[in-house]
Amino acid sequence: MLARLRTVDRVVHSVLPDSYKISETNKVGLYSHPIAICPDGHGKLLVLDDAPLKNLTRLLEVRLNVPADVKVVGECHGAAKSLAYCNGIAYLRSPTEIQLFSIVKKPTLQLKNLKKVELVSELKKRGLDTLGTVQVLRERLSAHLKNVERTYAETKSDLTKVQLSRKIEPSRIAKASDSIILCASDVDKVFIPLH
Repeated sequence: MLARLRTVDRVVHSVLPDSYKISETNKVGLYSHPIAICPDGHGKLLVLDDAPLKNLTRLLEVRLNVPADVKVVGECHGAAKSLAYCNGIAYLRSPTEIQLFSIVKKPTLQLKNLKKVELVSELKKRGLDTLGTVQVLRERLSAHLKNVERTYAETKSDLTKVQLSRKIEPSRIAKASDSIILCASDVDKVFIPLH
């Protein structure tokens, strides 16, 4: 057996188990152009499926089961080419922007569960004062988040897209850490961290 394997140039292994068990969500040809894949951190895979004739890309969530269970999470117009997952949110690089799709029910910061170190870290990310008791830090962060929410509502910002401080043309995105997504721009020839 080992001698036979040494003579084989390549071995292809299916990522999705038991590909011959067909169900309503994984029929042959149902998702015909998978172009990007990433794990969601909870035992599932996120896949971009391009539908060029409809000029849209579907975001699929694949539960690795027998048979695999596939669910369409969302769609974006145009041909998305890159995908990253971070803290319950899937980031898709579409031709002119970066779109967001919530994978978990409601990805919000649970202030009551944060310890002092975590509160200080969240305040530092936002450039806020980090001195005080846990209760003071929690109130400061809560007030800031409510202010940001109010600002988004007043400016009618689209919360399904990453709001960038300058115009860029993203080419690819990737997860750099648990809190940073990197965006590559071919035009500017730079990597831009998105916090």
